[in-house]
Amino acid sequence: MNIRSIKEDCLVSVIVPIFNAENTLRYCLDSIVKQHYSRYEVLLIDDGSTDCSSEICGEYLLRDSRFSYIKKKNGGVSSARNLGLERCHGDYICFLDADDTISEYFLSVAIRMLVDMEADVFISDFNKIHNYDNPTKKKMSMHKPDSIILNNDEFLVNLVNGKGVGSACFNKVYKRAIIGDRRFQDNIAVAEDLFFNIEIVKNNENMKIVYFQEGLYNYYLNSDGVMHGSFSKKNLDVFEQYERILSEIGKSNKEFFEAVKSSLVFISCKMVIKMVSSSCYEEAVVDKCKTIIDENKKLVYKSTDYGVKKKSLLMLFNVFYGRIIRSYDKNNIWKKICNHVNVEVG
Repeated sequence: MNIRSIKEDCLVSVIVPIFNAENTLRYCLDSIVKQHYSRYEVLLIDDGSTDCSSEICGEYLLRDSRFSYIKKKNGGVSSARNLGLERCHGDYICFLDADDTISEYFLSVAIRMLVDMEADVFISDFNKIHNYDNPTKKKMSMHKPDSIILNNDEFLVNLVNGKGVGSACFNKVYKRAIIGDRRFQDNIAVAEDLFFNIEIVKNNENMKIVYFQEGLYNYYLNSDGVMHGSFSKKNLDVFEQYERILSEIGKSNKEFFEAVKSSLVFISCKMVIKMVSSSCYEEAVVDKCKTIIDENKKLVYKSTDYGVKKKSLLMLFNVFYGRIIRSYDKNNIWKKICNHVNVEVG
């Protein structure tokens, strides 16, 4: 793949929602400036920040005419993205979180594949990283790695089956035409990306999605997100949203229905681990998670979407479930394992 010689006919809109991101914002915006593909616009959507984020944005506005800045009243990441969608002009659109970065080749690879393969969505694998100053990530190889072409149904399943595609929007580039007037739902705090992608699939037949199996998006693990860090009642919203998805799709798409159920198994495991790591015990939550795991674990064991490692870990989690949950107020090996997993997985 000759990345550097790509013809830059397409304008890419990079939408960056920002809320009190002064500690990470420069890393994020510097990664955009370093892109080898240069025909892009950057929409900095300040969602009511009260720190120095606006001043940092001002620095980049002075340095680069491709950057624009919009300040709005705080309304959440979905409302910020929606404003970006209203104001952008690109042929293609991507969303970059203000605490993440992208490889210098992210846009080049995306546009080359979208154009050459006449695809509607580009997906990059992503790296999970802890340290901004010393990121441990794979360098991009200059040979063409394997890429996978997905259709609508395959894309839906891959959104939730943990294979690397992910339900988020941040590691994807969308052809503007397939987004149309679709917008993020403002009234939910978790799974909003998943709903957005589902809506796109529902409203576009015979899409072509290309999944590039190399990590060009750097996802930084931190404790600020709803589903990261310590356990809180807000984490439980994920169950309500997944139940809504199951209710809406019913069993008309059996493969996707079972993939969502299987995903709920691992979400439940993660919830228990997060509780133990946070020295918290909520009996109703514990019972709910155990019920979900017991009712749906067979779907995971029979699925070809999960390898031996994940299936074995699920089996061990089930065997030692009682010991794990009783470790929330102890400092034993199970508590230490939960602490480690909570940091590594988020």
